[in-house]
Amino acid sequence: MLPLILTAVFCVTHSIAETGNLEVTVQAMFTGAKLDAVVVVRQGNRDYSDRFGDLSGNLNYGDYVLTVSSDGFQTRSQAIGLWQPKLSIRIGLSPGIGWSELLTTVRGRIDEIPEGEEFWVSLTPLLGANSDVSFPIRSLKRDGRFEFPYVVPGHYLLAVVQGFPGEPTEYVRVLHTRYVKVQPKVVDVNISLSEQ
Repeated sequence: MLPLILTAVFCVTHSIAETGNLEVTVQAMFTGAKLDAVVVVRQGNRDYSDRFGDLSGNLNYGDYVLTVSSDGFQTRSQAIGLWQPKLSIRIGLSPGIGWSELLTTVRGRIDEIPEGEEFWVSLTPLLGANSDVSFPIRSLKRDGRFEFPYVVPGHYLLAVVQGFPGEPTEYVRVLHTRYVKVQPKVVDVNISLSEQ
């Protein structure tokens, strides 16, 4: 008879930490003064801000987006990867109002538009003011209405143009221009072409 050999295998599992502690320090960009701030922590569509009191919290390992805001300073978003037991981040905020609070809409209506022509409106930042911002031209709706969403406050030139500058031989005529000062509220611009 053959001897029966039983082998027992014991597995010891070692748990690797799957969570880490994230600590955020928020400072004024130019002075280095520590700021009271609100930090929103998101991963995709999920908000983990409820786990993040007093600018510190435990989160599962992964990639997150932090949005930091403080009164009197511009809001800042930053992507981070939490893949270690403890991660400390220092974020500097520039003075100013957060962009999300500033963005506004410029809208209006052009009255007495001749039929049968193509008309459009452009909104162009004046040189030296928001010169890195550009807006696509907007075709006028049949009733003469137009809208430019997500406009940063500043100084702009609004132009009403007949024709469309697609071909070099095409006729284009500027019918009206107007200086527009955009502030953090909806700006309504109404123009009557019969007053030209």
